[in-house]
Amino acid sequence: RQRGVILGLVTGHPQGSPALMAALYRHGVWAMRANFDLKTLQFKAGLLMDEGMANRVLDALDASLPEAAAMVGAED
Repeated sequence: RQRGVILGLVTGHPQGSPALMAALYRHGVWAMRANFDLKTLQFKAGLLMDEGMANRVLDALDASLPEAAAMVGAED
């Protein structure tokens, strides 16, 4: 365990991962909420993900975080 390619991102809101999952999907990234915790989103990156794809995913995450915060009413 904890030696695979699944990355977890814990949000600060109890419904954070479903909101972030929806926002990321709209930006072309498939990620799933963790069944054990609705605050946690799981990225299941492929072993062959290159640097360009990783940067596109990070760009999508940057765009998705404020959208997800707005969905759960957690805007700064």
